[in-house]
Amino acid sequence: MALILIFLVLAVSAVIGISFLYRMRLEVKAVTSYLDSRKADYLAQAGVERAIATLNNDTNEYDDLYEEWAQGFEELLGEGRYSLVPSADERESEKKGDEKVGIFDEASKINLNMAGAGNCNQGWTPYEINLSQLEGLGQEKAEAILKYRYGPDGAPGIRGEDDDKDASILESDGIDNDADESIDEPGEGIDEPDEFRPDAPFGDDNPFETVEEIRLVAGIGEKTLNE
Repeated sequence: MALILIFLVLAVSAVIGISFLYRMRLEVKAVTSYLDSRKADYLAQAGVERAIATLNNDTNEYDDLYEEWAQGFEELLGEGRYSLVPSADERESEKKGDEKVGIFDEASKINLNMAGAGNCNQGWTPYEINLSQLEGLGQEKAEAILKYRYGPDGAPGIRGEDDDKDASILESDGIDNDADESIDEPGEGIDEPDEFRPDAPFGDDNPFETVEEIRLVAGIGEKTLNE
């Protein structure tokens, strides 16, 4: 009987010990995870502050990829792939265990909600950028993107309406505002690309929320997206 009691005590002690060790292991993991998250948070904040300081010190009237702010990382583009690697200087820094900071000019990338499919380009607005010139698209797919963007009525905003109330100005300002090679024609400013407002769309306009949404456009699927 005594031997059985001893075994029971040992079994209970073993269960308690294992439970304690398991709980301690979970607590160690929780503490480690918390410390890592705090470290990542402070590193991210430090990176943002360093980026702000770098841009504040950029006094040039122009931007190019040879300036200091653009030297942190190298972007490698290829068909169906995208890679990001540290620059040569940053790789040396990486060997020392230093953290890396990089700044990317997102504004220089083509905006699916702004680019168009026209042939006239006067450097006036982003919608003069012709999507059909991109490899893998072409005129038909570019027009399909606009059709998806403009909704069932096929026009920016509400068809036939001066959604942004600027037609009276654009019809008499002596500028080819809609880049159609005609100046101050009747109706200039109505059903024009500038009436497509992604942040506050008029009528049945349907701006892209993500790049991946382009797969929903007729004639464009996974293959075109990856290209």
